[in-house]
Amino acid sequence: MEYKGEQLIGAPEAREKNAIGTIWARTTGNVFLMVRKIDHGVEMVDQMRNALAT
Repeated sequence: MEYKGEQLIGAPEAREKNAIGTIWARTTGNVFLMVRKIDHGVEMVDQMRNALAT
């Protein structure tokens, strides 16, 4: 899991890490999550719970 503040989420490095993490999660059974303070209305703790539930 990696946390990114809203000011960094659009940065090229953050976008690249998210893309790599998404591929990693797909191939390892969802072992990666880039958590944001709020992502599409979902709080951090619920983002983590949702990732673990899949």
